[in-house]
Amino acid sequence: MPYLLKQQLPPDIVLLHTCPPVGDALSLGTEVNILPAAIESVRARGGLVIAQINPRMPYTYGDAVLACDAIDLAIEVDEPLASPVPRPVGDLAREIGERVAGLVSEGATMQLGIGAVPDTVLVALTGRRGLGVWSEMFSDGVLGLERAGALDNRNPVTASFVFGSAELYAWVDRNPRVRLLRTEKTNEPGLIARQRSLISVNSALQIDLYAQANASRVRGVI
Repeated sequence: MPYLLKQQLPPDIVLLHTCPPVGDALSLGTEVNILPAAIESVRARGGLVIAQINPRMPYTYGDAVLACDAIDLAIEVDEPLASPVPRPVGDLAREIGERVAGLVSEGATMQLGIGAVPDTVLVALTGRRGLGVWSEMFSDGVLGLERAGALDNRNPVTASFVFGSAELYAWVDRNPRVRLLRTEKTNEPGLIARQRSLISVNSALQIDLYAQANASRVRGVI
């Protein structure tokens, strides 16, 4: 997407959801993702950058930090941030999570998807020590690891966006232990390869006999 935004799909307007300014900067908060690339592209062609400023949006560091003069227009709102709907964890997901957790060594770096299985894996990992997080996203399970003392506090929790509860958003607010980077960094194979003992945990909707996984959409079958 960042390459498309620079070439085939340059935007005319970029609408952001940010926290209020702190000094001469504000933050993209819970989602960095492809937004820095979109901002760079729209400013290069003289388009508009509009910020929806919400006091409930946390201030996060890394590539989330944006100079106030990068904003052309601002709109003030006060509304809750989106959170996933809590779902009960079944016995099957719990059993899978515990088995996967058994493959994770002390000091490993975790890449996490979203869903019942990644969540149950993190619950089962609270007894580990020295864990790291390098992931496109993370949710409340990482907060559970932090509270259990399972994370290595020498390295920041690194991701491109956060999706979770209001409690998680409060934890990431102005927390130097959390660093949100643009997608070109979190998903770059060379940077991923530098992480210590990386373990990737993701859910799939379907898997075939060739071990190809579908994680996006299931079409109806007659």
